[in-house]
Amino acid sequence: MEEPDESFRSAVARFRASLTDKQRAEFQTCSLRHVQDTIQQLQNTLAAQRRQRNLQRMSKFVEGMKQLRQVVEVFLNVDSTVAFIWAPIKFLLLVCVLALISRAEIGDVLPGLTQYRSLLDKHPQIKVHLESYYCAVLEFHRKSLDVFSRPGWKTAFHSSWKTFKSRFGGTLTDLKRYRDLLSDEKITATIIEVRESRQSMEEFHQSMKGKLDEPSRNLQELHIGDRESEELRCREQLDKKRQFVLSKLDAPDYYSDLERASNEQRGTTSGERIFSHPTFQQWMDMSTVEHRSLYLHGIPGTGKTILVSRVVEKLKQLQATSQESGCSTTLVYFFFKHSQSDKRTLPALLLSILCQLVFQDDVLLDHVYRKCLSLDQHKVRSNAFLEDLAAEALKFQRFCFVVVDGLDECVGESQVSREQSQRDAVDWLESVLGQRDSQGTDSDDRNIRLLVSGQRNGILEERLSSSPNIQVELAGAHIRDIEVYAEAKSLMIQKKFSIGDEIRNDIIKRVCSAAQGMFLYAKVVLGNLLGQLTRGHFKRELKAENFQKGLDEAYERVVIHVLENPDQGERDAAKNILGLVICAERPLMWKEI
Repeated sequence: MEEPDESFRSAVARFRASLTDKQRAEFQTCSLRHVQDTIQQLQNTLAAQRRQRNLQRMSKFVEGMKQLRQVVEVFLNVDSTVAFIWAPIKFLLLVCVLALISRAEIGDVLPGLTQYRSLLDKHPQIKVHLESYYCAVLEFHRKSLDVFSRPGWKTAFHSSWKTFKSRFGGTLTDLKRYRDLLSDEKITATIIEVRESRQSMEEFHQSMKGKLDEPSRNLQELHIGDRESEELRCREQLDKKRQFVLSKLDAPDYYSDLERASNEQRGTTSGERIFSHPTFQQWMDMSTVEHRSLYLHGIPGTGKTILVSRVVEKLKQLQATSQESGCSTTLVYFFFKHSQSDKRTLPALLLSILCQLVFQDDVLLDHVYRKCLSLDQHKVRSNAFLEDLAAEALKFQRFCFVVVDGLDECVGESQVSREQSQRDAVDWLESVLGQRDSQGTDSDDRNIRLLVSGQRNGILEERLSSSPNIQVELAGAHIRDIEVYAEAKSLMIQKKFSIGDEIRNDIIKRVCSAAQGMFLYAKVVLGNLLGQLTRGHFKRELKAENFQKGLDEAYERVVIHVLENPDQGERDAAKNILGLVICAERPLMWKEI
């Protein structure tokens, strides 16, 4: 028997990848009998509560799925995946009756597939449309599970249901199209049989086949055009809602901080070695529900922000790969900046989380839109509202990475102390991480991963003491990063000043020894050496009394280098820039300077 084509195998693989490990295990053994028993149990339960639903409406759908199972088992050689027909139905029966009632609509477009069995034996070309039909059913199930297997779907029920109905509209159109194509193929195959049995009907067959082929092609083009128009209309509506939400929230610019940090490490391997750290690998492992949090800490200047930017870029790659395979993963990040008033508070973090999630999750977008629509901007930006809405948004995700850098720079509003602001931020993050379902137990399906980075200040290490942690300046990978950086910069110094390998190796040794895990120290010292104008100035900086022993001394040598610049014009320009930076009421952009 022929194996299914590549598109069919991809559809099955995509559906399988979208399932959690728990769902894969439970779905594997599900059958029609399980669905029938579940329907009967549900009918009995609802009848006892006087809330009985007309689940008999699903009979056409169940019968259609039964016939589909019988046909695909025989002609598509996929007996190992037929459980995927029944398991989502049973799951959604137990979760949301309304989602299953919608399948009554699909029952209306299911053809009587068993009537095709004899034709499939003789005309294997019909198998192409049968494969497409089965793929459409799997896609419908996948979209259903994506909405109703979310941990917090009940919180956003109305938005979930509204979005679900719009999302499966395209699949319903596909099913209608495949039904019509199967019907056309059936007629064509029947005519071919007539021709084989009656040669005298050949001319009639050719004329009829041409007439049938043309409406079939026109019908297919019409369906494709209708679906594209519908998808475009839905996309335009979502874009309008998204723009409304973004203008209402007015979140700080979270992306520029990532871009700036990423630019600093572009072209180097700095930070990449953390990916091989066992603690980090456990945190990033999506197959487990343990290791949900990770605390990255270090002394000032260790390059934590650069490291975090590497992590975010890595997670973006993981997210893209997961989406290609059908697994829904979201990612949110934020860089606290104590010198910027719009990036140093808990509400700033919450606003950024919400804005990033509505870009990645159309179902959540409807929920946030409904919330924002009913409130003015002042109430929308209130702490209590943002904390609740952001918690709901994260709870609604099947798998979400949350990355927060510089939590020690969360200083809060003027009326709240720095210490209290950081405690409030940690409390909220931990409450989200440990959210419980309506029965008061942790949900196995909810999997939020939290990474927090910051300096040790007595508050963070106390509040995050139970989380796995990585001390950056002591990590072997980080020390090696400094060595690699020093080697690269010293080569540039060697080339500029024509020094020997002995002096170059001495520079590497002195810098790495004095750095004590501070990447910033290595950057400042080597940058100062490379920036010397002459070989004489360079040799002066290498003298023991001038070689910087710490970060403060390193900066002091940079200032001396600037103020002693023999070029009067450059010296005056440097003084003017320093004056502007010191006196400005806010941080200046480079283009302003």
